[in-house]
Amino acid sequence: MKILKFISDVRVCTNEDIQQAFFEGLSMNICYRRLNYLIDCKLVKRSYFNMGKNKNIYVYYLDKKPSVKILNHDLLITKFLVNLINQGYEILEFEKSPCIGETISDSIIPDAIVKFKSSNDKVKHIFLEVQISNHDCVKKYYNIRSKVKDDIPNTLYIVTNQEIKNTKLRDLKVVIDDLNFNKVKFYFS
Repeated sequence: MKILKFISDVRVCTNEDIQQAFFEGLSMNICYRRLNYLIDCKLVKRSYFNMGKNKNIYVYYLDKKPSVKILNHDLLITKFLVNLINQGYEILEFEKSPCIGETISDSIIPDAIVKFKSSNDKVKHIFLEVQISNHDCVKKYYNIRSKVKDDIPNTLYIVTNQEIKNTKLRDLKVVIDDLNFNKVKFYFS
């Protein structure tokens, strides 16, 4: 049930993600058996993807086959969540691509919103953006408090392989991390 909920939340993941999130320190065969059982019961679907540079992976999902065009982006969102779990954080809330705002014109769609708790009961609430293209993911957050009246996160966490300029936001702290999530442990502890 935990694996099904996880795949439902993140929408796409690899067997490595499941292994790290639920079977850390155990044989990979246990993970494969659980995933194969879910596939045999038709609860989970699996497709094989060529990710380039001799990297072929199985991707697990519940409904529609993921688009190759955005697969790497979506898998980085999943890997961020798995990284938090591996660091010992308890995931309190996770929502992928929520539409936040009072009206359509003022709406913001982050890649995800994550609320999590550390072992010392410190709760963090962040917007997550994965930027692996030249698109400016920061611009939509300018003056966010005037656009969105809801209780929103106070941090914008950007995972990127790009150089990002103009990260000064009045209403949010901005953290920029690399694709290996090297700042997760240090920033949130």
